Amino acid sequence: MAITFIAKRISRNDNLLFPDKLIIDGAKIIIKRGPFSKWIFDKSNIASVMLDEYLLFYADVVIESVGGGKMVAKGFSKVDTREIINLLT
Repeated sequence: MAITFIAKRISRNDNLLFPDKLIIDGAKIIIKRGPFSKWIFDKSNIASVMLDEYLLFYADVVIESVGGGKMVAKGFSKVDTREIINLLT
C-alpha cells in the first residue's frame, strides 16, 4: 500500500501550481516535482534522510543515496516530515 505526502501550496513559490509529492510504496520512494519530473529511489539505497526546516510550519525532506545523489522534496508540513522520517528510517 502506497503512502502519499503532498507538499503545501503556500509553502514555496515553486509549489504553487504543482506541489511536490513524495510516495512511499514498499521498497520504493518516488518524488514527483511538477508534471514532468520524477525520481525513484530504492529504500535500500538511502544513506540518510534529513529535514531542512524553515518558517514556522514547513520543512523540506532531503534524501541522500548511497552513491552520493541527493534529492530535495520541498514544502511539507513538519507533521508530515516527521512521519516521512519515521517511515524511511
